[in-house]
Amino acid sequence: MENITKINEPYPAVAIDNFIPSPSLVRAARESFKSVKTEDWVKYSKESGQTHLASKDRLYIPSPAFDGIRLYCDTF
Repeated sequence: MENITKINEPYPAVAIDNFIPSPSLVRAARESFKSVKTEDWVKYSKESGQTHLASKDRLYIPSPAFDGIRLYCDTF
């Protein structure tokens, strides 16, 4: 991992450059979220036009995205 950025505002978060080094895996995960039913997720939005979705249950995470997470994180 090349670069880790931590912020506390507007909320605590961490960004890790090249966390998933496979571009094809990232593309598959991104595409899988296009079919997500937003009613299964908590929606946050701001005046900036960005919308963020959060789920309390990993069952709602699409398989390609969840599989990518599992490859690099041993806690799932």
